[in-house]
Amino acid sequence: RDRYDRTPLSLAAEKGHEAVVRFLAERTDVDADSRDIHGQTPLSLAAQNGHEAVVRFLADRVDVDADSRDIHGDTPLPLAAGRGQEVVARYLADRTDVDADSKNEDGRTPLSWAAMNGHEMVVHLLANRTDVDADWKDFYGQTPLSWAAENGHEAVVRFLAERADIVADSADNTGWTPLLFAAAHGHLAVVRFLVERADVSVNSKDTCGKTPLSSAAENGYGAVVHFLTDRTDVGADLEDH
Repeated sequence: RDRYDRTPLSLAAEKGHEAVVRFLAERTDVDADSRDIHGQTPLSLAAQNGHEAVVRFLADRVDVDADSRDIHGDTPLPLAAGRGQEVVARYLADRTDVDADSKNEDGRTPLSWAAMNGHEMVVHLLANRTDVDADWKDFYGQTPLSWAAENGHEAVVRFLAERADIVADSADNTGWTPLLFAAAHGHLAVVRFLVERADVSVNSKDTCGKTPLSSAAENGYGAVVHFLTDRTDVGADLEDH
């Protein structure tokens, strides 16, 4: 094992060397489901790097847990989803021994990770599943939509906000809405889209009284400030607490 406690099998799986993986996994002196210092298995390493053939081979083995959790509570599926590995994510989500809506130690789901990183196709495949709650709030109160808005992923924001099963103005534990996140991080395209929605409050306040406009101003995002102050429905002089 190396300094990260990774075995030769783990290293081969991470790099997608199928023939080497098959050879090592068949040996009686090799643990096909060994864990490194992060709790990652050969399967989870293959999954996050998109090595479909290796993932299929390992997941089908009786001595491998296809839904094993690392030290943060993430299974191979969210690791693949968060990296945009669409083919692997679809394969794992379709397995009966894998929870497509698993929650890690922070309550984050595979959909949440895909949305945060802007992986549109993975977001589509997960959100459209009947066994996935597309509006699930993690332990911080953030939904996949708010993670996408915070990171400026306009296409993902549009797809999620237009779904009937999603609250477009959902507030997290500190009162931050998707619009507030987008404005505070200077994502003008996302702000433009959200403020036009009838179900989004343009003057929403967090628990400290901050609004989308005041947050954009505080962080120096001039384009967002100009856009919001040009609107008649935005209070340019709202005081925070």
